[in-house]
Amino acid sequence: MPKRHWIISGWRSTKKLVEFRVPYGTIGEKQVIQLLRALVAKYSLTDSEIVSCYVKTNSRLYMNVLEVQRSRSSELSCGINPYFTARVVETMK
Repeated sequence: MPKRHWIISGWRSTKKLVEFRVPYGTIGEKQVIQLLRALVAKYSLTDSEIVSCYVKTNSRLYMNVLEVQRSRSSELSCGINPYFTARVVETMK
């Protein structure tokens, strides 16, 4: 019987920094999005840059580096460099 997992990977350019495999049923998409934002903040942003991601979007202080994008292949990504991705995979284990 196939099993589904989230594969969450951290990248600096083309070098993989870290990878996590999370069973699909243990975390929802909304939580994965929040997790991507937290990982990007941890690995690449200063405290003031994190604050800039949460001010009003029309403020001159605003930065959008914690926005999550969805690709055509349904992969989620967040950050610039380093950046994190999340995708669902199915395995036969």
